[in-house]
Amino acid sequence: MRINRVKLNFILILLPPLLACLIALTPTFRYTVPLTWDIYYHIHNATLYMGRGIVFWDPITSAPHGRPIYYPPLFHIMLLFLSKITGLGFFTVSRFMQPVFAFFIVLSFSYVSGKLYGPLAGFLTGMFLFSSLFFMRMMFPIPESLAMISIPLFVYGYYRSMEGCSRLYPVLTGFLLGLMLMTHIFSASIILAVVTLSTIVLYIGKYDIRPWNLLIILGSGLLLASVWYAPLIVKYGFVFRSPATTSLPLEGYITHLGVLLTILSLAGLIHAAGRREKKDVIMAVWTVFVLSLTAAYLLGLKVLSDRILYFALFPMATLSADLFNSIRINNGKWSFYAIILLISLYCIYDGYSLASSIKLE
Repeated sequence: MRINRVKLNFILILLPPLLACLIALTPTFRYTVPLTWDIYYHIHNATLYMGRGIVFWDPITSAPHGRPIYYPPLFHIMLLFLSKITGLGFFTVSRFMQPVFAFFIVLSFSYVSGKLYGPLAGFLTGMFLFSSLFFMRMMFPIPESLAMISIPLFVYGYYRSMEGCSRLYPVLTGFLLGLMLMTHIFSASIILAVVTLSTIVLYIGKYDIRPWNLLIILGSGLLLASVWYAPLIVKYGFVFRSPATTSLPLEGYITHLGVLLTILSLAGLIHAAGRREKKDVIMAVWTVFVLSLTAAYLLGLKVLSDRILYFALFPMATLSADLFNSIRINNGKWSFYAIILLISLYCIYDGYSLASSIKLE
């Protein structure tokens, strides 16, 4: 009986990423080029590394002077490595990254949600992703997608680091932070702010945590990332260019997240606020912080609200999914299963419709 339960839990977690991969094949085979124009810049950097090795200076762009390469290198190195071992061109490799990224992002979301709230929540978290406009972005072969795979795993490692005295979780979590810093610094910065704020809130709330483990995470992450950033900063300094502001009206939040996820996540946030376990606090802080950050343009800050909102997707989907752990239907087991099935079919239809309607940027 236990073996069957383990198999069922495994299937529940694995089914959403498999569906994501299959759905992502639709635009991948429809178009002969990657789905985003951003890939041209990343292929340019990978081409530089292929011809010159790992360098910090790009002599081609901003001609005739050239400019430092401030973009972290890990995605470009991976692109180069995959091209070398497969013998395929950068564009072909980038295209076939699309279903792979969709698979691993959804798997990461489902797996971590399942570890925190159980296999049903893990399954539904993955399903809810299909009903969001951000599911399309999960297919993009860009550094952000690679970083997005690591974000739920990083937060789970942080959660375990706050729970116990072991130094293993903080060091491994710091290693993930270092990889994210060398992949997509914006993603790493947001999630680092999330765990820092969560630590402060948990400490003020007198939860039993190990706040010093956050310093181990930060220290080991920065140590790993310094392999790239230290020589870059010593040679050229570091320049951050503020993006143009892109605001979102209220209906824009619903459009990007989806009606179902928007409604359920608000209910899930209230439910988590009432229960107030450590994991609930982290999910709530994460959601509120990112949503607040999307509105920072009201204070005069330059933010890309739609891009930032993407980082609220995991906690909002997870809190939405956890609601179903609390549903009890008297003598209605099959009614509950029917609800789960209908939600799943609705989300799959949404995801397929979105993938089928993708137009090249």
